[in-house]
Amino acid sequence: MALRRALGATRQRSKLEHLTELPPEVAAWGRPYAERDKDLEYIQRHYDELLRTYPDEWVAVYRQNIIAHAKRHAQMWHEVQKQKLVDKSPVTLFFDSHEP
Repeated sequence: MALRRALGATRQRSKLEHLTELPPEVAAWGRPYAERDKDLEYIQRHYDELLRTYPDEWVAVYRQNIIAHAKRHAQMWHEVQKQKLVDKSPVTLFFDSHEP
């Protein structure tokens, strides 16, 4: 009887563990956020250089690369849309040269 109870508990635990696993399609939702975090870190590390290179411009960063830049946001976004991005979520930022 004790063995049967122990086996039942093991089966129950494995069912619960299975329920907490994310299906692959749901687990993939987190990937764009991880990539965006890396892009934000890239911007932080290279902020001064980016500000010197792209003063008063909008810049789009995707997978730690500058993929587009322009004086107007619409112009920059048009350049982004020309590219075939996997998750279509670049980080965009305006580099204001008049910022104190």
